[in-house]
Amino acid sequence: LSNLEQLDALIRETIAAKTEPWGIRAQSVEIRDVSIPADLQEAMSRGAQAEREKEARIIYGQAEAEAAEKFVEAARTYLNEPVALQLRAMSIMYEAVKSERNTIIVVPNQMADSLGQSSMMAAMSAGMTAAEGGKGPADAP
Repeated sequence: LSNLEQLDALIRETIAAKTEPWGIRAQSVEIRDVSIPADLQEAMSRGAQAEREKEARIIYGQAEAEAAEKFVEAARTYLNEPVALQLRAMSIMYEAVKSERNTIIVVPNQMADSLGQSSMMAAMSAGMTAAEGGKGPADAP
């Protein structure tokens, strides 16, 4: 169906081979309409749908693999940088409570302890160190 011009040329050549011995020549052949039986049309539609679903599953699987790699990378970062983990925890808490709806958050003691004042000061210090290009309290003369 996608190469109607090639099909036209093939039909014209076939007709010419049959009619030229009688002195008849076909100048052009055009296919104007193609009727596909309903059952064949339905089968073609199902095939195209299956192909689209296959491609969508492949793309989804690739996205899942990339997301898993990013999670592993983040876990390594958080393992090596405890302050980064605390900053992420504070960010998650902020995102949870910033909405205008009433929000109740249950924080385990261990997490509350880890988000204590000394941790927040360390996180702020680390943030300042990064913002100032490595000149934090530890680098001060």
